[in-house]
Amino acid sequence: MPLSAAGVYPITAVLSDPDGKLGNYNLLVRNGTLTVTPALLSVSADDKVRLFGAANPPLTGAISGIQNGDNITATYSTPANSLSLPGNYPITPALSDPGNKLASYRVAIRTEH
Repeated sequence: MPLSAAGVYPITAVLSDPDGKLGNYNLLVRNGTLTVTPALLSVSADDKVRLFGAANPPLTGAISGIQNGDNITATYSTPANSLSLPGNYPITPALSDPGNKLASYRVAIRTEH
């Protein structure tokens, strides 16, 4: 199933015997496993520049790797404000996951400063 969460799933052999011949065989059935690994979700904040005393510009970034239309979004924040001295300040992404899908992802977050 394309919407299955990361995890381990059984693969079960199902035999079809429309002619009733399976009784002529000694069967050895070996089931398998399907391992669904987490998808990579990459989140990054965009670099921004502003003048001392000015308000922060809108903070933006990018998310890539979302699967199956999962409703995962990001907001971005910084400790800098209009009174902050000139210098570099981090812009940090925070993820919102109302559908609780992040367990199916390996998240890589890149912050800018």
